[in-house]
Amino acid sequence: MSYSTTTRGLVLMGMDAEKHGRNKQIDTDLLAKDIHPDGTHVCVMSFIHNDVEMRGEWLIRLRDDMDPKGCIDIDGMKAVRLWIDCGLDVWGACTTEVTT
Repeated sequence: MSYSTTTRGLVLMGMDAEKHGRNKQIDTDLLAKDIHPDGTHVCVMSFIHNDVEMRGEWLIRLRDDMDPKGCIDIDGMKAVRLWIDCGLDVWGACTTEVTT
């Protein structure tokens, strides 16, 4: 199963990780500054972790003027991969299942 989220959803998942001291956290202030404000972000792998949270590896679209070392170029869009842990309730509220 694949999932996507908005920039707002990604920041909310990051805030949950910070609030609860989860293993895979991100700097939400830095993230909010560097990611594309209208981006759609895709979870490339996810699984239940510690029976109480989801762990996801996200392909995160960056602002068009960003070009950090190690970023991925996808048809002219810059992206990075990040892992984020968040509560199951937050995951459910912030993600959409992608069907093909």
